[in-house]
Amino acid sequence: MSIPYIARRLGGLLFLLLVASVTWADNSDAYHLLKKMSEVGHSLSYQGSFTYEHGSSMESFRVVRWTEEGAEFERLEHLSGPARQIVRHVPTSACSRLGGTLFQNRLARLTSGGAEIDQYYRLVLQGRERVAGRDAQVVQIIPRDQMRYGYVVSLDRETGMLLKSLLLDEQQRMVERFQFIDFTLSPDVASLEPEIREELQSQASADDGDCAEGMTAGPRDWTFQWLPPGFEFSGERQVNNRTHMLMYTDGLATFSIFIQPRGDQFLIEGRAQRGATTAYMGAVSDGRQDYRLTVVGEVPSAVAEQLAQSLRPRAADARTTGQSGAAR
Repeated sequence: MSIPYIARRLGGLLFLLLVASVTWADNSDAYHLLKKMSEVGHSLSYQGSFTYEHGSSMESFRVVRWTEEGAEFERLEHLSGPARQIVRHVPTSACSRLGGTLFQNRLARLTSGGAEIDQYYRLVLQGRERVAGRDAQVVQIIPRDQMRYGYVVSLDRETGMLLKSLLLDEQQRMVERFQFIDFTLSPDVASLEPEIREELQSQASADDGDCAEGMTAGPRDWTFQWLPPGFEFSGERQVNNRTHMLMYTDGLATFSIFIQPRGDQFLIEGRAQRGATTAYMGAVSDGRQDYRLTVVGEVPSAVAEQLAQSLRPRAADARTTGQSGAAR
């Protein structure tokens, strides 16, 4: 779990407080603040502690993130529960940006070839607050329909860095909350253990490839009879020998579909949710083989279920079209 991944959330109590003192501003001002946030997410070096709250659970973390010779690195330490530490190179390839669920990486796509963000979200400046001892500008991201979540984000006025985010469901209830407790710039990364630095450098070399190679305008073997308005195909990849993944985004929210042959495995159907991430499990057949499918993403559970029920193999879709043409 990385910090930008956790950084995609927002909530009800703050929402109610903010609504009482709304300061309406030009949509483009909020847009440019979010764009600045997406840019500093790949260049800023910082360290701090933050909390991540979802449902009745709250976890705490310490993070150090820095850039070195054009590469990005991160060390994430769990401060609650079992002692754990993750040290990693942060991939910057197009595939990571398109298929990932990192909040800052999603915002980096606001001006890149996807759906226009203001068609599906309204952006509103909501005044200022202090987070982790720093002056922050609050921006509300309001969905224009019931097929996506809303956000309230607090951005550091000096750097544009995301300091706090809350996520709201369709009923304006808080789903997840992320918040820095302390935050400082320009960490002393030279003090990292030599073996950690050596491991990170080897990871950076291994991750230099572009996993977006071969991406097409749509999935090769599958199609949807229905998609939420604004969501566009953003890539596909073979996860392993049995599992294929399709990725979609509206420029902010993302969802992925994992497809694998069912074989003799017991089929589990239904939904699960952890914070804003919904998973819906179902099945689909191409007429020759049965497949298990799982929709995972930051969309309401009803949307995930409808997506699972709308997936069809392209071959079957072509046969149906051919038969209809012959009948005419």
